[in-house]
Amino acid sequence: MAADLVANDTGTQLSITLKKRKSLQLVDLTDSTVRLKWRIDGAALVIRVMTIVDAVGGVVTYQFTDGELTAAPFGSTLTAEVEVTDATGKILTGLQPIELKVRAKV
Repeated sequence: MAADLVANDTGTQLSITLKKRKSLQLVDLTDSTVRLKWRIDGAALVIRVMTIVDAVGGVVTYQFTDGELTAAPFGSTLTAEVEVTDATGKILTGLQPIELKVRAKV
């Protein structure tokens, strides 16, 4: 199984560049709030605020913390989406879910 993440790692940072689906223009995140929502293997929903690294360039990151990345002995699937709330309160959610494989530590 090829893994994207390793369970219990706290040095793992997810970096995403947000683009508009049809035009592929970068999403301007000025004065926005960006949240990462995820579940591992369908478990409880986790919601965290992402860090805006480049507002005009649409770049956000999230640094996983202790206990957030878990995995079954033979691996797990983290399914996530990114939600942007702009300065006027409008919400934009990515259409394509993000799926990442999380492997257990050896």
